[in-house]
Amino acid sequence: MKGPYVCPHRYAELCDCKKPNILLYEQAIRDLGLSVARSFVVGDSPDDIRAASRLGTRSCLVRTGWAADADMVAAVRGEASLVAPSIVEAVDWILSLT
Repeated sequence: MKGPYVCPHRYAELCDCKKPNILLYEQAIRDLGLSVARSFVVGDSPDDIRAASRLGTRSCLVRTGWAADADMVAAVRGEASLVAPSIVEAVDWILSLT
């Protein structure tokens, strides 16, 4: 079965599939035959951006959800390939690079 790739554990539980670990990303890459070099991670938390860094792919932090907080943005400002105000700008950025 391919996807969905979701960590089933509670937030406080330690596991290998919880971001910023990349176990689920690696599984999706294998299952779907994806290219890391041609992929992007779009998320709203520092853990999303850290997972992208560990994976070796480009990332976009969207300023919604967790990243609406300026401290969350500051935590990964130098690590994210782009910080976008919304998913629309994230998609526009990705399309401009592909």
